[in-house]
Amino acid sequence: MFELHWSPALQLLLAMSVYGIVFEYLGFIVATLLFLLAGFAILGERRPGLMLVAALPLTLGFWLLMEFLGIYLGPGELFLSWVGADYS
Repeated sequence: MFELHWSPALQLLLAMSVYGIVFEYLGFIVATLLFLLAGFAILGERRPGLMLVAALPLTLGFWLLMEFLGIYLGPGELFLSWVGADYS
């Protein structure tokens, strides 16, 4: 038969929850990049270079797709405070 491994599933569920919480603060690009890197690590990938080579194009590609479709994904409060924008 097969054996169930609940630990990675629960870790991914936690990572998705944290992603949802920090999304507005960090913005789409940073939050998604960190989420993908965490997900790769949870699933067993240990080569940081490969993780970045996979996560960066996925994140930027999806962001470009959303831009093309006209769906606004905010830059995040962290970026806005860094550039001195008033977002209140």
